[in-house]
Amino acid sequence: MIPARGGFAFGFAAALALSFIGCAEASPYARLPKVSQREWDRGRATLASARAELPKDPYVLVVAVDMFEPLSGRSFTARGGLAVLPGRALRLQLLGPGGTTALDAWLTRERFRFDVPAAKIHKSGRVDGPEAQGLPVGFFRFWFLSQLEGRLLFAKPTRDGIYLVLRDGDATIEMFRSARGEHVEAERVARGQALVEELSVDAHGGKPMAGDRATYRASTFGGRGRPGLMARVRVESIGDEAPDPAAFEEPSP
Repeated sequence: MIPARGGFAFGFAAALALSFIGCAEASPYARLPKVSQREWDRGRATLASARAELPKDPYVLVVAVDMFEPLSGRSFTARGGLAVLPGRALRLQLLGPGGTTALDAWLTRERFRFDVPAAKIHKSGRVDGPEAQGLPVGFFRFWFLSQLEGRLLFAKPTRDGIYLVLRDGDATIEMFRSARGEHVEAERVARGQALVEELSVDAHGGKPMAGDRATYRASTFGGRGRPGLMARVRVESIGDEAPDPAAFEEPSP
């Protein structure tokens, strides 16, 4: 759960997210704390400003990635290039020892392909389908393709930043964003899925910069709340040239 900041407890949002899964869409609005018109207007303006700061042009990052899967105990560490076509697609290629391909991932807002040759993992399908389970598909989609998207349901400005609840398709996103965008915490729950995705980003603002870091955690709610995949990404540098448009085409099987 996202911690309380600025004296405002935000624990209601977990119940809100769950209510979207099992109840009629109109019912959760009665659960929302009241905000003044002034707070609502400030919240909408802040969100609009934050969206305007996000990158619009394609770019390339050099990144270091660590992944850990608790159930199997498997871990993965590599570095390489990440090409992003904002809002549309990304391509991540990581290299292992001797320059061999350790991971090749392609992702759009709807579909993905994920290849780890050494582990003989070759998966593809819809980003919200069962094929994506156990992979950091939701992490990369949210951070690079759909951050701050969705219909605004709730906004509460505080001294430190702003709390938001957004509805993006079948998912409800609870988010805290600091005043200058240097820290973001988000929790995403999709209707009909027993999966909670948490994302924490420490950045220099809306546009990626060297030194930015992000952590992703997936877990199931209900039952024993089993932990799932954890991924960490560190941006080492920004590429000098725009990526090749061919990088965003779906790779051949």
